[in-house]
Amino acid sequence: MPLGYDVKARKLVPNEAEAARVRRVFELFVETGSGVETVRRLQAEGVTSKSGRPLDKGDVYKLLHNRTYVGEATHKGQVYHGEHQAIVPRALWERAHAILQVSPRGRAAQNRQHAPALLKGLIFGTDGRALSPTHCRKNGRCRRGCGGKLGGVVSGLFNEP
Repeated sequence: MPLGYDVKARKLVPNEAEAARVRRVFELFVETGSGVETVRRLQAEGVTSKSGRPLDKGDVYKLLHNRTYVGEATHKGQVYHGEHQAIVPRALWERAHAILQVSPRGRAAQNRQHAPALLKGLIFGTDGRALSPTHCRKNGRCRRGCGGKLGGVVSGLFNEP
């Protein structure tokens, strides 16, 4: 049974407390354009699934693609008007799906542009040139640091799993 609904007399009936969580997922996704950022914010707000566990990225995308939330039902690839009440406004659904139509790689690149390197242009090497942020993968680990020479040593300052 989808988050946001309860079953009564074999019919889906909106559960308003859960429906607010579902609408929040759609609103955050439309605002951020990112599944990962949506999950971060939902976890910070304490939003959970029916079972009480925090929502993950898979849950978010499953919610975003579930036509039940706009009052529709899918059967054998065909979409029908459902007997249940919609809990997500059609306009919000369409804005979320317009974002989903853009390539995930394109959306990720767009979101990365909004998180600049904070020290860019503020740290200089021994030769007087500004260091610029870099990253690479080595042995399955993401290495972040500054490209350039820092006291004669090429930096690989921060390691992340």
